[in-house]
Amino acid sequence: MITKPFQSIKFSFIVLLFLIILSSCRSRRYMYNVSAPNNPYFQKKGDSKLSVEGDVFFTYSGSSFGGSLQGAYAFSNHFAGAYSLDLWKDNYKYTEYKYDFVNVGEPFIRYTSIDYNRNFNEFALGYFVALNSKKTNYFNIYCGYGVGSMNFKQTGSDTSKNLYYRYFQTNLNKVFIQPSFNFQVFKGGKISFISKFTWLNFNQTSSDYTEVEKGYYFLNLNNKNLYIGVEPTMLVSVGDENFQFIGSLSFNSLAPKPGFVATPWCISGGVSMDIIHLLKRK
Repeated sequence: MITKPFQSIKFSFIVLLFLIILSSCRSRRYMYNVSAPNNPYFQKKGDSKLSVEGDVFFTYSGSSFGGSLQGAYAFSNHFAGAYSLDLWKDNYKYTEYKYDFVNVGEPFIRYTSIDYNRNFNEFALGYFVALNSKKTNYFNIYCGYGVGSMNFKQTGSDTSKNLYYRYFQTNLNKVFIQPSFNFQVFKGGKISFISKFTWLNFNQTSSDYTEVEKGYYFLNLNNKNLYIGVEPTMLVSVGDENFQFIGSLSFNSLAPKPGFVATPWCISGGVSMDIIHLLKRK
């Protein structure tokens, strides 16, 4: 009786793995990076947060490294403001088997290197409320706006040692709603389950990729389109009320779509502190 469900799960896993491998063979040209959300664990007016986190995303051909600077402050017993700065810098080197875009149908090999840069700012206002009488578990909801830019440069050569260069640049605007449930699982240990609903729009896009290349690499962005998705995250923190070690795992339902590719997940880790309370203690 359990054979069919097991086979169904196994089949779904194989299909998902195949799609991931297939999409990873076609593109390293990400339009959007999922990153750790700014999710303060506030309990009262005057609580603050200042955190520094590192993000990482691995593939077989390279790795992406980024950093986040996050701050937040509770200006009342239920309302807070938050700000985040995200910076990413990546490099991928790999051998690419594909078709000649000039002599269509002629297969050849390219040795490719892609340098990717992204910077992004987010501003948000939020509401938080206790879920139990001990005030150890909280519900948060933050609404905000983000703005930034990304670009990448592709260089390399083919088997005939012909050199080539391409670039792509675009600006990005984002509106998001971020609800979360935050639980204290033991003294000094907390876990949060976060859902970040995002609406993305790209503008002022420029590139010297040909139209055929844009189609092959999923670079056919439509500046009039909204790209909508969810970024679920599990975040864990360990420490006292003023200083914590934090780690998170985030996923992204925005990847992949026609004309648009985003990183499907990332792992983040860092430290967070209530800087105002720490300064007051001194």
